[in-house]
Parts: sequence; C-alpha cells; structure tokens
Amino acid sequence: MQAVIPIMRAQKSGAIVNINSGTAFMVMPDYRGYSSSKRAFLSFSLTARAELEKDNIIVSEVYPSVTATNFGKNRMGNPASGGPTADYAAGDTPEFVAGLILTAIEEGAAQYFAHDRLR
Repeated sequence: MQAVIPIMRAQKSGAIVNINSGTAFMVMPDYRGYSSSKRAFLSFSLTARAELEKDNIIVSEVYPSVTATNFGKNRMGNPASGGPTADYAAGDTPEFVAGLILTAIEEGAAQYFAHDRLR
C-alpha cells in the first residue's frame, strides 16, 4: 500500500483490495498467531478505508474460503491437533477468488465474502 498510495493520490483515485481470511472472525486453538494477525489486518484495512476515502481511494477486503492451492500442505503446524485441513484441493478455484477481487474493484464495498458462512 505504501508504494501505490502516492500514485493513487496523484491520479486522484484508486482501488486497493486486501486479501484476508475468515479466520479473522474465528477463535482457533493452535492458530492464534495466524488468526489474530488476520483480525489486525481487518482493522488495518477498515482504518485505511476511512483515512483514504477523502482521496477517492477505495480500500476493500476479500475473504476467500479454502482455496485450491498448496497452502495447506505448506503451512506450519499439526493438522491432527485441530484447525484447518491440509487438503485444499476441493477448495474454491483461484479463478473464483479472482472474480471476487474484480467485483471488489468494480463495486468498492468494504468487504466481500466468498461464502455466507464466513460472515
């Protein structure tokens, strides 16, 4: 954001879409660092939205669900102790998530959720 805000201010508009996680709204044992950082990111994004509104810069957040990537295989931690699955193959496609990002850019609301259950 630091790199693009001066450019957006100079052009008098812009859209920033931050990708967050539904864990921002969850209490997840063994994932306290991850989920608490996502909760902080939520506050960061909403604060940036309020601060940058006067510059016609829209800040939105997208909350994907499990996305079909290698994230689960590459993460640290022990899936047997609870928490997210390591198999993300059945998750939403990256194209689906890209569609949410495009919608956020076009519409400019504060938050977009991949699925209602994440709200």
